[in-house]
Amino acid sequence: MTQNELVLEYLKTHKYITRRDAMIHLKIGNLPARINEIRERGLANIITETSKTKSRYAMYRLATEEEING
Repeated sequence: MTQNELVLEYLKTHKYITRRDAMIHLKIGNLPARINEIRERGLANIITETSKTKSRYAMYRLATEEEING
């Protein structure tokens, strides 16, 4: 299974994925690159959200049907 497939499977079973999640659970060191590849290949619509805590970090999630269709 490719890293992109691992990320997509993780997103389908969990609500979000962060860089930390990818490193710990999937052994993926460069999550933003995998997210960009998934987007560029049209494999999934992924939304990037930024945490609202003091230590900011990106969280990625699959777009909902409503977000996709407007």
